[in-house]
Amino acid sequence: MNELKNFIKTLNILYVEDEVSAREIFTKVLKRFFNTVDAKENGLEGYLAFREKYLNNEKYDLIISDINMPKVDGMEMLEKIREIDSQVPVVFITARHEADVLLKAIELQISDFIIKPINFDDITKVINKASEKLFLKNTLLRKNTELELYLKTIEQIAFIIKMDLDFNITYINDLFCNSIDCERSDIIGQKFDTLKSKISASSAFNNLKENLSNGKNWEDTIKIKKNENESIYLKTKIIKIYDDLNKNVQEYIFIAYTITDQENEKKDLNKKMFQNIAHLKKESYNSLIENKKLEGEVESLKNHIFNLDKQLIEVNKSKSGLLKQLEAYEISSLNQSSGKIDLLRKKNEECEVLRKSLQKLKIEKELLLEKMNEFKDTIEHKDNLIDMFRKNEMQFNNKIEALEYIITELEESKAKSKKGMFNL
Repeated sequence: MNELKNFIKTLNILYVEDEVSAREIFTKVLKRFFNTVDAKENGLEGYLAFREKYLNNEKYDLIISDINMPKVDGMEMLEKIREIDSQVPVVFITARHEADVLLKAIELQISDFIIKPINFDDITKVINKASEKLFLKNTLLRKNTELELYLKTIEQIAFIIKMDLDFNITYINDLFCNSIDCERSDIIGQKFDTLKSKISASSAFNNLKENLSNGKNWEDTIKIKKNENESIYLKTKIIKIYDDLNKNVQEYIFIAYTITDQENEKKDLNKKMFQNIAHLKKESYNSLIENKKLEGEVESLKNHIFNLDKQLIEVNKSKSGLLKQLEAYEISSLNQSSGKIDLLRKKNEECEVLRKSLQKLKIEKELLLEKMNEFKDTIEHKDNLIDMFRKNEMQFNNKIEALEYIITELEESKAKSKKGMFNL
């Protein structure tokens, strides 16, 4: 009700009445309903005012006029106005009830009458009735305009095919024709099966006739190959169009929206995931190989150190024997000749050589021990890296599962939103 009142306030009214007092009073009454009321005193002025509005690409939404007026009466004025506008609603104010007046008014498409003497309740009813018709007409026009806009928008973004009950194609839009590189005239009248050579889809595509005939719905993701390097992915659904009683199916509408970007993004994402997994596995494998190599080197160092320990034991034994010989030489040297003293010196020199050799072996052993410790640290570091790679691989796999779940949710959400739009 408030919407209707607000609509009435926006209407432009042309009021024609030759009696001054009646015109002034009724103009005040009309201004209670409408913001704009142009009052004229005879049919000629009324016609000229209407014509001027029309030439300026403006209009009066409603005409309220007396019939009996000088110069040009209401009927004559309306005849001239109908030559310009055949749709503008008109309400006549009259005291006459002659049949010829009523017939003439019907021919000129009069909306209603207000009978003199004028009653305010009658005025309200007539004005509301005429305004309500305008409101409904304006609403219908606006809805039709919106519907045309929706249809044009859908035509620009959706791939559409209409089919009769025998699946003969009765309509295909330009977007679909361009995507499969064909002329509309070559497709209209053909069976829907003729398009299968241009469309790749799952096995459900082959059973769509059976599913639709059994009352089931059909939807699928299809691929159209435009050329060797480019393909279009479509989210597709076939809608049943029923008759006015909503009982019998009259036709089928094949409608699809492109999801090429989403499919390509999904492929790129999967490709990157597999590449990262392969890279991680390669790094892990290389680390294991290097670790085994280091373990072999450590084992070799252990064996070398073991051999050095054996040599050291042998050197110590030789040293002990030499020391015992030296003691014997020192005891016997007191009574021996100077030649024996020379021999003792020679033995001392040999002991010194052995001592230096022993010292060198000790240094070499310490260096080997340090290198072995370094190898142990390296192996421990590599083990930590392997654990880290394994943990990263587990985390990456978890991310992959989460991303796949999000992609699935997005696809379902888009499908629901598109379905909701068509239901509207």
